Amino acid sequence: MRDSSTDALFDQGPEGSGISRRSFLTTALVVGTAAASGGLLLPGCSSASPASQGGAGSLSKLQGILPSYVPVSYVKPDLPSVNGAPPGFLKYPANLVQTIKQAAGSGGSVTAMTPAFWPIPPSPSAYYDAVNKRLGVDVQFQIVNGGDYGAKISALLAGKQLPDMTVIPTWNFPPRFSEAVAPLFADITDHVKGDAVKKYAYLANLPTASWQYCTFGGRIYGVPFPNGLFPLVPYYRKDIFDKLGAAPPKNSDEFLKLGQQLTDPKANRWAFGDVFNEVQRMFGVPANWRKDSKGNLVYSIETPEFESAVAFMKKLYDGGYVHPTVVAGDSSQAKDLFESGRMLVYVDGIGAWHEAVERQKPSNPSFDMEAFAPFAHDGGKPIVWINDPTQIMMFINKNLSSDKIDMMLRIANFAAATIGSEEFQLIQYGVEGVHYKKGADGSPVATDQGKREVTFTYAFLAGRPDSIVEPPYPDFVRTSYDWQSNAAKYLERSPFYGLRIEEPAQLTGIRQPFDDKVNDILRGRAPMSDLKPAVDGWRQRGGTQLRDFYGKLLKG
Repeated sequence: MRDSSTDALFDQGPEGSGISRRSFLTTALVVGTAAASGGLLLPGCSSASPASQGGAGSLSKLQGILPSYVPVSYVKPDLPSVNGAPPGFLKYPANLVQTIKQAAGSGGSVTAMTPAFWPIPPSPSAYYDAVNKRLGVDVQFQIVNGGDYGAKISALLAGKQLPDMTVIPTWNFPPRFSEAVAPLFADITDHVKGDAVKKYAYLANLPTASWQYCTFGGRIYGVPFPNGLFPLVPYYRKDIFDKLGAAPPKNSDEFLKLGQQLTDPKANRWAFGDVFNEVQRMFGVPANWRKDSKGNLVYSIETPEFESAVAFMKKLYDGGYVHPTVVAGDSSQAKDLFESGRMLVYVDGIGAWHEAVERQKPSNPSFDMEAFAPFAHDGGKPIVWINDPTQIMMFINKNLSSDKIDMMLRIANFAAATIGSEEFQLIQYGVEGVHYKKGADGSPVATDQGKREVTFTYAFLAGRPDSIVEPPYPDFVRTSYDWQSNAAKYLERSPFYGLRIEEPAQLTGIRQPFDDKVNDILRGRAPMSDLKPAVDGWRQRGGTQLRDFYGKLLKG
């Protein structure tokens, strides 16, 4: 069980290589160790005009309103946090603590809208009854399929018919969303600023940067669901590598040689899936913008590193080392191809790691996937892209009284409970004997009823700091912990890291023709000489204006 969220705002290139909604959906916010036994998990984007940048304000400008940060911990991790990476738990806590004594409400009902990236659970249910009883109020969920959620949010905002609590992923923010926030949602600043947040202990446990991301016009409107650090990870099948005598690469030459060593169409085996993100990272392409030696902003696709990455990725395609389905433009089968051994290297969200372990280990104990340690194309110091601090927010209806807003925050506080608490156990797993039973290691194992009823609903209302918890698979916990702790040393922050920026609507689609051209170049349908004209085309369609827009943000 990984207790995290993830994703970033970066649109990092062609063929689905964007660090955006896709990487969040594969990063897998896990609903407890029940996930390891067939329970639930969430599989694995920003944005304010200069006049209403909200999160685009600097921390120094927001110091007066941001909540105090007061860490909460009821269980000492077996593997403590290193370099800011998440801690690891090798075993599930044996003794839980009831940490919230006072119910959030005293009867009645409230409404909440959340997305679902899985089958919508039944309602009513024993799970909802149990959690609502502890909350002291009946939370009635309006659950919408994740694929339809953006359209639903737009319609809801236009009609101004809002539930009491509305969960909105940033990739579902409609154009000019920042202008709609203050008229529709409650300003919760005075409830949570400074030490006022301490009455909601678990909300005080959320990182300052994630709260900053929830500010609009210098005020706090959203309750954050913090992201994990890493949007994407390069995975490889270590068990098959070992059988073939292959080793993880330490530079681009070794990466290329893996293509030849691992690919065998007669054995229905190819080296690579969609690895263009990893290739870009390997060559030092920035996640979005960076400053040159003169302080000017340069976009990722304008860099010589990007050109080198395209040329290198083209070699992988030309060599026949990329799986044919990916060559055809379809990466939807990536997990199955990887887990079945037909594709040995691919890029996915951090949560895909535990997902695959949970699926494969019970029937295939020898299954072993790991992640390439970060490396640079020339063997020098690597860079690793970083997630934005928050990608999901919960907003409260503006028409509610101050007392009702307080109740919504108490509900969110309950939802944000951490491992080691009874509240976390209830939210993540439901009721013992009904929704889960304890396994041999003491961790919750989902029952059939738990698998049907316990999904990400309450847990969407507020997040918690990232951690790695997978008691049935302590080797995975150690390996993931070691990789994340090491990778965290190389995190690269853009000049706009942590800033929630809404680009002008007329400039949001200008990159697509460029991405289409790069896809053609990679697959041999266009020559490399088309790359520079494609970059010029991006500038002419609005790239230069976009640079000016971001430049003004830097100047404040």
